[in-house]
Amino acid sequence: MAQAYRICVADTPANLASAVNELLSQGWNLYGYPFVHDPGNGNSARKTYCQAVLLGAAPSPAPTPEPTPVQAPKKAPSFRPVPARPPRPRVAATLRSVAAFLAILMGAYFLLEALIFRSGVYVRYLLPESTTGFFEMVTHFELQRKPSGRKEVMIVGSSRLGEGFSAKMANELKPDDGYWFINGSIPGANVRSWYYFIREVDPRRDRYKAILIPIDDYDDPDTFEDVPDRTMELREAVHRLRFTDILPFTFSFRTWPGRLQMLRGSLLKGLVYQRDFQEFVEDPPTRLKAVEDWRVSGESWLNTYGGIQHSLAGLAVDWTNRRITGMPSDMQGDNWIQDARMHLLDPTPQDGLNRTDQVRWIGALMDLYRGHQTKLIVYQVPRGPAMPPYPRARLSWTTVDVLAKRPGATIIDRHKFEGLERPELFADWVHLNSEGRAVFTRMLAGVAKEIVH
Repeated sequence: MAQAYRICVADTPANLASAVNELLSQGWNLYGYPFVHDPGNGNSARKTYCQAVLLGAAPSPAPTPEPTPVQAPKKAPSFRPVPARPPRPRVAATLRSVAAFLAILMGAYFLLEALIFRSGVYVRYLLPESTTGFFEMVTHFELQRKPSGRKEVMIVGSSRLGEGFSAKMANELKPDDGYWFINGSIPGANVRSWYYFIREVDPRRDRYKAILIPIDDYDDPDTFEDVPDRTMELREAVHRLRFTDILPFTFSFRTWPGRLQMLRGSLLKGLVYQRDFQEFVEDPPTRLKAVEDWRVSGESWLNTYGGIQHSLAGLAVDWTNRRITGMPSDMQGDNWIQDARMHLLDPTPQDGLNRTDQVRWIGALMDLYRGHQTKLIVYQVPRGPAMPPYPRARLSWTTVDVLAKRPGATIIDRHKFEGLERPELFADWVHLNSEGRAVFTRMLAGVAKEIVH
């Protein structure tokens, strides 16, 4: 027998319930659940639509149980919209508020920089081959070195002494004579950097019997490089600069652009470490491996280094016509010839700039050791493979003229090492080769021993 369906529709839930109960009493069954749609959420202005579906009862002898009255569905809860947050009142930018904001910002930066860069945490992970990294590595080796128990002689200098002097060879010449030589040279370093290096490794001014201080040329010629304004020295000594050093260090540079760069880097050391830090972040494992290798073996590498095997034998300079001949076959390119002319035939005007820098910083070293027993020995290094028969500079007074008047300074005769200024003992325009290194080491060690005795 087919089943019949009936649909009840009303405008209120109460009316729908009444109609449905009437049909249930007649034997109909509720099919599904009543449907109530209230678009107005209880607002009488909007009509409510109510609907229910009933199914015809199947015939059955059993009496139909009393149907359960249909309860009117509960009214759906209404939701109130959350009001928007009122706009924040705008605060006028005043000089005081801007200054406070900048002070907080700078304070946060200084705190972060102090934790990372000024504390010395990051210095341990500098690239050892970098300018700053090499300076710090040599400083670290010397600070960690145990006293030899002998008369220790420190050799400071740049790559001229790094290539030209072997501490290992000097210590093996007469191992029982009671002397011990240390090569503290740092490539690219100059008198300004030597001052901060020595101040760091000898804080009590009693570690060395003598410190040997080189001068490239007693005539104090200016070169193509503006030494008093050489900004790379900030990268060398940046970690060793104290707050009290900032102004003296800054104003030791010659030009205002150089001074501003030094002031900025001295105050905000993170700017100096920026490139190194970026490279470290890009590849930490490689950096950590390089640092570990240098800390374990670097001192041995430096001590056993034997020098450059290359020679300039055959090189000649016509000083009258300013011509260079006899260049080695592996140095015939335009770059090599230009480099040779720049070093050997340097036409730089002579204004005494280099002299001013040397007087200031060698004088500062002497002030550092005033009243102490350490001897400061000043000497002229072998200057190059070929030197002109005339002075490169004709100044009315020179660095050694000033230093000779100061107590505690020993000035070695300028001609002492001029015999080594031969092409066959040089690897390039300023660096001795391995043969020149051996000869110069013996001579310099002998001079130091004669003075210290």
